[in-house]
Amino acid sequence: MVSANQVRIVLILLIPLSLIVSKASADDFGPPHDVAAVRRDIMSMLGDSPAHLVWNTLIDNAPVPQRSPSGNQLRISDVVIVGDWAVASYAFHTSNAIQTGFLGLHKIDHQWWLLSRAVRGADYVSYMFTNAPPLAGAPGSAQIGYGPDVPTLERYGFPHNLAVISRDHNAQVAEAQRACEGSPKGRARNCDVETVEYEWYEVHHLISRTGSGIIPDPGAMGGYDVRLQFAPSDAQPGTEVSDFSGRSPAHADDPGASYFFTLRIQSAHPVNFAGGSALEIWFPHLLDSKTSYVLNLQTDKGGMFDALPGVLQGNILSFALPEFTAQAGEEFRDTVRLARP
Repeated sequence: MVSANQVRIVLILLIPLSLIVSKASADDFGPPHDVAAVRRDIMSMLGDSPAHLVWNTLIDNAPVPQRSPSGNQLRISDVVIVGDWAVASYAFHTSNAIQTGFLGLHKIDHQWWLLSRAVRGADYVSYMFTNAPPLAGAPGSAQIGYGPDVPTLERYGFPHNLAVISRDHNAQVAEAQRACEGSPKGRARNCDVETVEYEWYEVHHLISRTGSGIIPDPGAMGGYDVRLQFAPSDAQPGTEVSDFSGRSPAHADDPGASYFFTLRIQSAHPVNFAGGSALEIWFPHLLDSKTSYVLNLQTDKGGMFDALPGVLQGNILSFALPEFTAQAGEEFRDTVRLARP
C-alpha cells in the first residue's frame, strides 16, 4: 500500500521492439465530421502545449517538447470513434526523441473531454496512463498504467465496441493486442502488471519564503493540470500546502462554474504573500476563446477574492493573485466561473 504522498503506477510490457518499426495497418474510423472535430479539439487543447500529454515533464526532468523543423509539433493519428467515445494516437518531438502515446475521449454535453492520457515509456514497450472520471483509476490514483489492448481498455471503462474496433483501426491497440495474444504463455509474459511506487509531492508541499511552485497530480485534480506558483512570503519553516484536490462541475452545481478545487495552507502562524502568485489551469476540454473566465476564491475563515479575471492561451487559464494573507490552517475553496456581464 502506498503512503499518503505516493501514487501508484502500474507498468506493463506490451510489444517487442521488433514490432515498433513496423506500424500495424490502421486508419481513422467513424463519422468524418466527428473525426475532424476530435482532431481539431485535440490540436486546440494540446497543439501549443504538448507537455500536458506528459504530466511529469517538469517533475522528472523528462525531455521537454520541442517544435519540429517543419513547425508541426503535435501529430494525431488513428482516430477511432464509436458513439460518444473516441481514442487516438499522438506523436511529438522532444529535445532528443519523438514521444508517442495514446488518448481517450468522451463526449459530454456535446463537447469532447480528454479523459485518458497515456505516454509510452522510454523503453518503448510500457505505457503510463493518467485517467479522469468516469474512467477507472481516478481520482487520486490515476497513475494506474496498462497498455491499450482490448481487455485493458475495457477494464478502464471504455465501451467494448470501441475497444474491439480500435484493435483494427488504431496501431497502438493492435500492437498491444498482438503482443498479448502472441505470447506462448498468453497474457502472463507480456501483459501481467508490474507495480512500482512513484513519489509525488502534491499532498504535502513546503512553501518557502522566496516562493514555491506546486504541480499536483492530475488524478487528484480531476484530470486537469494545475500549477500554482506562490510569490515570496514570510512563511515560517515547515509551512506547507496539503489537501490539494479538484473536480469538474456536476449537474447540481452552478451552471456558470467551470472548475472547483481546494487546498489548505498548514502553518502555525499567518502567512503574508506578496502580490504576483500565479495560478495556471489546463482544461481537458476545449475552452471558448470568446468567453471570459473569472476566479472566485473563498476560505473557511472569511472571503478573499472575487471575480479575478483570467487570461486564456493554449487552453490554459492563467490568474494573477494580489497580495494576501493566509491564516493558520486556512482552507481555500476556489471556483473558476464564466464571467457574467
